[in-house]
Amino acid sequence: MTGALITLTAISAVVAVVLLLDLGSSRRQRRRLASGGPRPGSDRRGIDSRSNEAAVESSARNAVTITYGT
Repeated sequence: MTGALITLTAISAVVAVVLLLDLGSSRRQRRRLASGGPRPGSDRRGIDSRSNEAAVESSARNAVTITYGT
């Protein structure tokens, strides 16, 4: 019985720590968004990787159009 109580206490402590860490990260993210910092999905320099990929894809499409005329 005592072992089960210790196990349950340990599990609940781990869950509490995970929830607190998650809450802290979402609060940091909200603060970063409010301050005009980099958006989620962007790297440390604030470059959005999704729009960067779209620009590279567009450049490649333009190069094919110029080269082959299709």
